[in-house]
Amino acid sequence: MQVAIIHVQYYIIITRLPVAYPDTITKLSGIFSAATGAESAIAFSYSCMFPGQASTGQARAQLLGALLVPCITVLASLAIWALRYMFANTARWRRSLNLRRPDLKNMSAGLEQMFISLAVSEPTAGGGRSPSNAAAPRQQQQSPLWDAGPSAVLSSSLASRLANKLLLAARALFHLVGSSRLAGTLTRMDEAMGVRQQLGMVFIIAVFILYPGWAQAALSVFACYMVDDGSGPFPEKQKAAWRHGYWIRDMAQECYSGVHLRLYVPIGIVAVVLVCFGPPLASFGLLWSHRSKLRSSPDVRRRYGFLYARYKPRYFWWESVLMLQELLLVAVEVFGRSLPEVSQQILLMLAAFIAISVVSMTCSPVRNPVILTLEFLSMGVLSLTVTLSLYFVVSDLTDGPAVSTRPG
Repeated sequence: MQVAIIHVQYYIIITRLPVAYPDTITKLSGIFSAATGAESAIAFSYSCMFPGQASTGQARAQLLGALLVPCITVLASLAIWALRYMFANTARWRRSLNLRRPDLKNMSAGLEQMFISLAVSEPTAGGGRSPSNAAAPRQQQQSPLWDAGPSAVLSSSLASRLANKLLLAARALFHLVGSSRLAGTLTRMDEAMGVRQQLGMVFIIAVFILYPGWAQAALSVFACYMVDDGSGPFPEKQKAAWRHGYWIRDMAQECYSGVHLRLYVPIGIVAVVLVCFGPPLASFGLLWSHRSKLRSSPDVRRRYGFLYARYKPRYFWWESVLMLQELLLVAVEVFGRSLPEVSQQILLMLAAFIAISVVSMTCSPVRNPVILTLEFLSMGVLSLTVTLSLYFVVSDLTDGPAVSTRPG
């Protein structure tokens, strides 16, 4: 599951490149962006809520929405899980009702027998049901019903169908409660962990899923684009020649000047510290403080095992490296927009993917070789996707007149 989540996150980063991808790719990227909370103008833009605002107001809405909505998502996830723990605690149900799987099987068998008796028995002359009629052949049971009239036949058929439906529903219900993997996992979790520990685990998982989009919003505060550089035959005609460039979110705003310097730069510094470097450092510090008990303490494995169990003992901190790798790709996507050519940004992204693949295959931190192979295949597919993106880029070198290469 984690390999699939990381693959989707990397795919979203790739499709943010300023490339004219086909509609199928952009639509798929919009769906994934909405599912992972990443900002996407294709799926949804926060500035659409303020159509009457100028570029300054729309840029403010985009930035604040991209930074605050993940916070709201994390809080909503914690609230939903807390409600589940309070009102759908499977361990508490089991303790209060004192139910075990044999009891569930006995109850299921009893209900099945009851529904079977309802389905096969027929009404007697006095309105009751006779057990002897249940064992009688069908030919002997049909004649009293036909003598009673079509309405009796119809009501008996409906009752039989209803009993069969209830029987199937009872079987499905008791099978779900008694043998569902999800119910068993939640039961073991509720028995072993308190609400604080579970909320901490939900918080870490939610931050990991939202991390790339969150980091992109924080780094975008410092993304600037140079419009005019003051060179060329008519430098005096170039009006957009601010030496620091113009803000990506609002091309009418000079970078590191005016409201950008007073308001957005402090917000960006705090966001980068908390969002970009906070989660990987917190994950590393949490595991490092318990490094001597990661394999020996059942309580530590139960609390933080999902952070390091899939890695080799010497690479228990590799989850932080994964976040830093995502941060590297996000930084290439954000700051690469200032490059003069889109092809240069694509090549820089490809170099980042190759570097990540080399580091991962050299260290081989994953314990399961199958997972390691899946990660390698994922990086190969993503690198090929970045390479093929060059076909959608029209370079300036091909804008000139075509040169014939045919002999003669």
